[in-house]
Amino acid sequence: MEAVTLTSEGYQELKAELSALQGERPGIADDIRKAAADKDFHENAPLDAAKDHQGMVEARIRQLETILKSAVVTTKKGDSAKVILGSTVTLQDLSSNEELRYTLVNPSEASPSKGKLSIDSPTGKALLSRRQGETIAVAAPAGTLHYRIARIDN
Repeated sequence: MEAVTLTSEGYQELKAELSALQGERPGIADDIRKAAADKDFHENAPLDAAKDHQGMVEARIRQLETILKSAVVTTKKGDSAKVILGSTVTLQDLSSNEELRYTLVNPSEASPSKGKLSIDSPTGKALLSRRQGETIAVAAPAGTLHYRIARIDN
């Protein structure tokens, strides 16, 4: 698998998520055992739900293990005047004057509600390699959004 570049914080968060999911395994096994004890396998919704949950947890564990195995933690070296992976960028929405602050991260770390924007998102792609003071246009379902890069912290 090709290397996945993560921020240090993102790497730690993914490790913590992996650990938490691995800790859920005994509880899920208990849920399956309890539901299977019902012996009515034809319409055993709790058993089906427990098995579905187990499948989702195991799939996420495999995904996290793969990401972490191939992870390269970024040191944010490079042109500090340009937006790069790991940069925290303050944007000014040119239509509303609202300020937005995002850290550009790998897609596996992305969480816009926590201020973590994927470098593969339309806004992330528009920001990469840009400099403070530049304006960007981002195509969105509601129309084109225009932002000015007010600040870059690398």
